[in-house]
Amino acid sequence: MAYPDWETAGFFSSSLAAESVKFNFLELYIPSNIFASLSQTIVPAVVLFSLLMGIALINVKNKEIFLTLTSNISDSLMGVASFVAKLAPLGIFAISAAAAGTLQVEELGRLQVFLWVYLTAAALLGLVLLPLIIHWATPFSYKEVLSTAGEAVVTALATGTVLVVLSMIVERCKELLEKHGMDCEETKSTVDVLVPTAYSFPSTGTLLGLGFILFSAWYVGSPLGIEQYPSYVVMGALTAFGSMAVAIP
Repeated sequence: MAYPDWETAGFFSSSLAAESVKFNFLELYIPSNIFASLSQTIVPAVVLFSLLMGIALINVKNKEIFLTLTSNISDSLMGVASFVAKLAPLGIFAISAAAAGTLQVEELGRLQVFLWVYLTAAALLGLVLLPLIIHWATPFSYKEVLSTAGEAVVTALATGTVLVVLSMIVERCKELLEKHGMDCEETKSTVDVLVPTAYSFPSTGTLLGLGFILFSAWYVGSPLGIEQYPSYVVMGALTAFGSMAVAIP
């Protein structure tokens, strides 16, 4: 409903006659090669493998050395991610400048429809709905939630991914817990486990990105029909684990 009707010419493309590649859920959730899943950023497969590895380690003797090694590797990778997050805005600026310089006026007029719809929905979720839910479910005030999450939100917007700000989210959560006298070993370990784990599950922001499919269909003049919406919602939710790079294709 947010996208207006407009007339467009139709052109034949050989891709329209090509058979579409069927999506394989087994490759997404059950890794046959964990290193291939890591290199292709197939997050659900990596998470499932990690969970099974963690369960198997429960009954393994002399696992302290391995756990210390993995903890050090995790801290090192988080440090690298924080460094990349500081440099990412420069690359985002260069990409945006190149896109703005090659974008035609007609294309910009249609593109701003998606931008306004996306920004409006993101603002309602990020500034109103989600902070109010957190305020209702926790002792944190609405102002505290916004001020604490502000830096992570800006960095995630500049880089285009939440992965690089996971360490920042963990630190800010611990600061809030300490401020309200809830800082203990149990709460710290809970934050350390839940934040990376929650990243692999579909979030409101991830599902919001599925709106690009509706926009792209409207943009090329072939909007989705009513009968296609159920499969669009189900497939989008099931494939939106970890990254929209998996769901959008």
